[in-house]
Amino acid sequence: MKINGLALFALIFFLSFAARGGEGGRVYASFGGGESGLKLTPAVSRASIGLDDFARQHNLTLVSAPGAGSIELVGKGVSLLFAPGLPMAAVNGQSSTLTQAPFVLRGEVRLPVEMESLLPSASTRIDGTVVLDAGHGGNDTGCTGFGLREKDVALDICLRAGELLRRRGARVFYTRSRDEFIELSRRSEIANSQPDAILVSVHLNSVATGSKGRENARGVETFVLSGRITEGARVSAAARKYDLAGGAEAVSYNRKKEIIAALSGFSRDRARTLGACLQQRLVGELGETDRGVKQKNLAVLRETYFVPAVLTEVGFLSHPATAKKFKSAEHRQRVAEALTAGIADYFACPE
Repeated sequence: MKINGLALFALIFFLSFAARGGEGGRVYASFGGGESGLKLTPAVSRASIGLDDFARQHNLTLVSAPGAGSIELVGKGVSLLFAPGLPMAAVNGQSSTLTQAPFVLRGEVRLPVEMESLLPSASTRIDGTVVLDAGHGGNDTGCTGFGLREKDVALDICLRAGELLRRRGARVFYTRSRDEFIELSRRSEIANSQPDAILVSVHLNSVATGSKGRENARGVETFVLSGRITEGARVSAAARKYDLAGGAEAVSYNRKKEIIAALSGFSRDRARTLGACLQQRLVGELGETDRGVKQKNLAVLRETYFVPAVLTEVGFLSHPATAKKFKSAEHRQRVAEALTAGIADYFACPE
C-alpha cells in the first residue's frame, strides 16, 4: 500500500467517521476557526505511547513527517504505515484494524500500545528477497486430478505464501500473479535480477492415468539442480547471456566467467540448504510422506545462475485424499504457512 493511497483512504475514512460523530467513542473531530484547522482529540483515555518513543523502542526510523497526512516508520524487515484519526495500520502492506486510532495530543502524535503487537518480532522477521514461481499457467495447465488443475493450486499457494512472507518483512516477487504462461527462461531471469534472492518454484505432482500405483503415490519432494550438470557449461551460458558490467568493456569474458562461477557455486550450495529447510517443514507441518530432497536437471533450476533455486512438489493431485485436501482453502493456507516457515528457517541459517 503506497503512502499516498493510505493518506487518501485515511482522509475518506476519517471524514465519514467524523460525520458520524466519532462512532464508538474513540475519536472526535473539532473544526476550529482561524488557523487552528482540524484538531484530533482522544475521546477516551487509553494506554498510548509517543511517536518518538515508539520509534526508538522498536529501532524504527521516521521517513514521513507527521504533517504529511500519513506516517511511515521503517526498520529492518518492517514498514509501518498509519494516519492519526484512522483506526487501522498497515505493517509490510497488510492492514489491521485498531480498537483505538493514533491521535494528536498537544502537538504530539501518540500511538495506542496495541500497535506494538502488530510488529513482527525480531525472531520472526525475514530479511531477504523471495521470488515465488507458481508452476505452469495459461495454456499450460500442468497436471490435473479430481477436478483440480496444477496451475491454479500452485498460484493460489504462492499468493498466500507471498502475503505471509511480506507480513514477516520479506521482499516478495512473483514470476506470475495471475493465470498466464511465462517462459521458463523468463522465470529464471526474474530471479537472477534480484540480488540476495532465493527462487522457490511451487508445483504439484501426479502419476499418469493408467499407471500402476497411480492412486497410492503420495508425499512431498523437493528438487535441487542435478550434480551431473557441470558448472563449466552453466558458467559459459551465463557469461554469454549476462553483462555483469552493464556494457563496460573493462570486464573481460574470462573475468566475467570467474565472477559467475563464484556466484553460481555459492547459490548451488545454498540451494541444498534451502531444499532441506523446505522439505523438513512441508513434511512436518502437513504430515505428508517424505519423498526426500532430490537432484534433477530442470530448466528453471539450471538457468537460475546467481541465486539459490529449488522446485518443490507439495503433493499428488492423483492421490484421492490429497486432492480432496487441496480443494480446501484451509489446506492450501497450511501449505503456504509451511513454505513460509521453511523459508524463514533458511534465512536464519548461517552461510
